[in-house]
Amino acid sequence: IGAAATGKGPAQGLLPAPLRRKVLLAEDNVVNQRVAVGLLAKRGHDVTVVATGKEALERLERDRFDVVLMDVQMPEMGGLEATGIIRRREAATGRHVWIVAMTAHTMQGDRDECLKAGMDTYIAKPVDPALLFAAVEQERPARRSAAAPEDPLTEFAAEGHRS
Repeated sequence: IGAAATGKGPAQGLLPAPLRRKVLLAEDNVVNQRVAVGLLAKRGHDVTVVATGKEALERLERDRFDVVLMDVQMPEMGGLEATGIIRRREAATGRHVWIVAMTAHTMQGDRDECLKAGMDTYIAKPVDPALLFAAVEQERPARRSAAAPEDPLTEFAAEGHRS
């Protein structure tokens, strides 16, 4: 599924071209797919949808994406396993794709597990539009470093940026 800009101007929420992202959404739930694609497409992001971690790996071999929204639990291959494979592949290339965990599991240990697996940040489902936009649109370093915050969205969420 590709969601291209609809020609709507900034008044309707469309971001300027330099801020638009090419997003890979790895999510097996059709309702969650529709919600995320709808929100992101309205802002002008180009969204490609896959239903498993294995499909995400295949797409990442063929195409480059600015950000991957990765469901943690999917059939065939979950997001944690797929992220580990992506990070091992990147070790050889020096590239780093921004991976955002999307999960209904919201305990502190779940967040830590996602970050330990190599995901860059974490958002809970059901998806809060403000947090989704922050995760996709934020400026970020090319690579995660020891000096970088463990989870850039933690502070954003703590400040009460809820819709």
